[in-house]
Amino acid sequence: MTCGRKHLESPDWKNECPRYRVRLFLSADLSNSTSYKSSRAPHQWVPTFRDFYGDFSSLFRRKHIFQIEALDHNVDSLKDRKPKLWKTVGDEIIFVNRVDSCFEVSLLVKAFAAALQEYNARLRSDGDRKTLGVKGSAWVASFPHPNVTIAVPTLDEEGSNDDLPENEHTEAAADEHPNRHEFLGKGLDYGFRIASNSDTTFFALSPGLANILVRANVNEDYGALSVNFVLREPISLKGVLGGTRYPVLGIPIDRDDDWGELRRLESELLGGGDTNDATLRRYLKEFIRLHEVEEPMLKVRPEDPSVEPPSYYTNQYVPNWNGAAQEVENLDSFTGDGADPKNEIPPPSYEEAEGLVNRLTRRD
Repeated sequence: MTCGRKHLESPDWKNECPRYRVRLFLSADLSNSTSYKSSRAPHQWVPTFRDFYGDFSSLFRRKHIFQIEALDHNVDSLKDRKPKLWKTVGDEIIFVNRVDSCFEVSLLVKAFAAALQEYNARLRSDGDRKTLGVKGSAWVASFPHPNVTIAVPTLDEEGSNDDLPENEHTEAAADEHPNRHEFLGKGLDYGFRIASNSDTTFFALSPGLANILVRANVNEDYGALSVNFVLREPISLKGVLGGTRYPVLGIPIDRDDDWGELRRLESELLGGGDTNDATLRRYLKEFIRLHEVEEPMLKVRPEDPSVEPPSYYTNQYVPNWNGAAQEVENLDSFTGDGADPKNEIPPPSYEEAEGLVNRLTRRD
């Protein structure tokens, strides 16, 4: 499969169709922060939030390295793929990483859950901050379709003049420096909606992410990376699947083993409990299939061969991008020829020009 117009004008990625990739988003949000701030003067609460941004990020990165070093697998190369900060929004920190395998996803999620647990313990043991907590949520999204990446210019820069703003150059830059980019699409919208289900004891996950993690749980190679899941009563989320009841899935964040046992006993009394991985796997596959939920394509292990992109990328996005690229090339050629008074190529008609604009702006 060709990925489109490559190196038409220069040997860079600005003229290359963006390759399929999957990104993992992880959000840590301080809970009860409004009450905390309203009961203190700014000089008393500002250091707490400043420390949260730095301390939690450092803790997450340390947990990530710890998880890698604790594995039997030789995956030292993943140490270089450290968690990347996307942005901070008020009381929230959001990380994003391009991920290539289910193994890498499991590694990052396991490290993030461990960071949530430890940071909550720190807050509980701090007399001034014990009323605060940190809650987490996570989701995955596919790019460049159905979600998109936009380079955000600084005040000293102008917007992009690229004929094809969706290109591999932009996506590769976002992989390295996500804080300079914006990510938009249903995958992001749904992810932020899912975050509303989280609390300090429940690390909320999207169905697509849970489906990746449960694959790890049923694979014997993932013993050290397996996680426990809790399934709560499905709910309707505004703007998600037309109000259809949506799975509320997450990883329990217990204070310690005793609190974990209390949670399990409570769940059993209420008719719930930790999930059976095989049943959960079937449930998620059916939910994703029936509701046509985006299902990112990833290889299982880092050393496995790359998997084929999903059909909506191969059969829809790439042909449309190629067509738009050819239109732009033709237009560039026409513009160059038009500078020559001897050129006899007539200008495009109104209908042809309108068709070109529609092709370049169309998204299936």
